[in-house]
Order: sequence, then C-alpha cells, then structure tokens
Amino acid sequence: MRAVNIMANMFNTALIGLTIIGCAAFNDAKAAQLECLAKNIYFEARSESVEGQRAVAHVTMNRVKHSYWPDTICEVVYQPYQFSWTHLVEDQEPYNRDLYADVYKVAKEVYNGKHEDNTDGSTFYYAEYIAMPNWAKQMERVGQIDTHIFFKWDGTWD
Repeated sequence: MRAVNIMANMFNTALIGLTIIGCAAFNDAKAAQLECLAKNIYFEARSESVEGQRAVAHVTMNRVKHSYWPDTICEVVYQPYQFSWTHLVEDQEPYNRDLYADVYKVAKEVYNGKHEDNTDGSTFYYAEYIAMPNWAKQMERVGQIDTHIFFKWDGTWD
C-alpha cells in the first residue's frame, strides 16, 4: 500500500509540474501576442485618441478571427505589407516607454474583450492623409475615428 501511495504522490507531483510548465508556456505565448498587438497600436496609432487606438486593436483582432488571415496576432501584424510600420520602420522598439505603457494597457483591454468593437467588424483602415488605396473602393466604409477610416470586407476581391 505504501508503494501505491508513493507512486500516486509521484504522479501527482509530475502532473502539477507539467501543469505549471504548461501555464508558463501559455503565459509566454500570451505575452508575445500582447506585445505584437501593443506594437501595432503604438506604430499605427500612438498619436490617436484611446478610441482610435482601440479601433486599430480591434481591426487587428478582427483579422485574427477572419478565415482570410493567420490565426495569431503576431502572424497578422507581421504578414508582409499589411501594416506599414513593419516594413518601413527600422528600429521596431518603442522609443517613448511611457506612451508604450499606455498603449500596452489598451492592447491588454482589447485582447481581454473589455471593449466592444468600435469598428463594427472592420478588417481594413487607412489614414486620411494618404491617397485612398484601390482596395478601399471595393469595401463598405464603416466610419472614421481620428485620422483612420475603417472598412468592412466581404471576403471577395473584384
């Protein structure tokens, strides 16, 4: 009986250890996804209002949920030529750490579902100070928050 108890305790200890390792790996993966989301907000909308920052975060999250794009935030953000900063900004470390901390809070809140999608499901946007991209003509305009104009995509290209 003592041997059975020892084996049971060893099994339980191993199971707890694996659970802790699994949780740590999950937390590391979540932290990486949050950082990708925060960097996307920082480089795309750091000068926008909190509502504008949330909107950029929601577009990113809407793409993750959509079957057309990859399944993780980092894959969506770093997909070639989707967000201009990923191929135009050489040093991709936020230089204003205080502002980045604020943006990270926005990213965490959106990631955790604390705010309703203020883009009504948009998966695209562009800044009003650039020429309208060709893709925008094929989409439903949802609205504008700060300098970004948001669009829904029906999943087809003409």
